[in-house]
Order: sequence, then C-alpha cells, then structure tokens
Amino acid sequence: IEVQFLYEASKRKEDNMKENPYPIYRIVLFSKIPTLDEHGWPDCGTQDDVGFYYEYETAVQAMHENWCDIHECTFMAGFILIHFPGLYESAMKGYRIYFEWDEERGGFFEKEEPECFEHFSY
Repeated sequence: IEVQFLYEASKRKEDNMKENPYPIYRIVLFSKIPTLDEHGWPDCGTQDDVGFYYEYETAVQAMHENWCDIHECTFMAGFILIHFPGLYESAMKGYRIYFEWDEERGGFFEKEEPECFEHFSY
C-alpha cells in the first residue's frame, strides 16, 4: 500500500508540474540543528515559515545574505521548499534544499540534509 501511495503522490506531483510549471520557493527556519527525538521524529526546536519567492535564485540569495535578519539570533537551520500549485503539495526529498547558519559568513548556506528528514516531507 505504501509503495502504491508513494507512486500516486509522485505521479500527482509530475502532473502538477506539467500543468503548473512555476513553483514557489518557501523558506522555513528552525531554532535548532535538527536531530531525532526519543520517538524518532525530527527535533528542530521552534519553526517559522518566513516567506516565499517565485525565483529560486532570489530565495537562495535571501538565505545567503540573511535578508531582513531572518536569523534573528534564534534560527540555526532551515529549508527552501519547492512547492508546485495543487492540493496536498509537499516538498519531499529532492524538492528541498537544507541550509545551516554560518556565523563567519553571516548567512545561511547549503549543507547536506540531516538523515532525520529521510522519510519526511514538508
């Protein structure tokens, strides 16, 4: 059943992308570097959905340059989530880019996604 569901979800995403090829790039931040909690769920601390852009490059620049001080001395990691129009549209692995705060550079920069998100979508 799970394999069939994942196939159908994947097919729905492909269909949405054909119909509406213009995604949004949503920025979501976490107050902690994600780890697994005692129940096996990602523990990210506080989460904030700070906004979105229509262009990938703009979303990345906002993260790199800490636009509007999105770090706020609070947030340590986050994602750019790629969403296409449609219902139940989630960002599975491959449709998101993980970032962590870099104090020296004063911005969020790409890192390898933590394993705790392996089977999760946003």
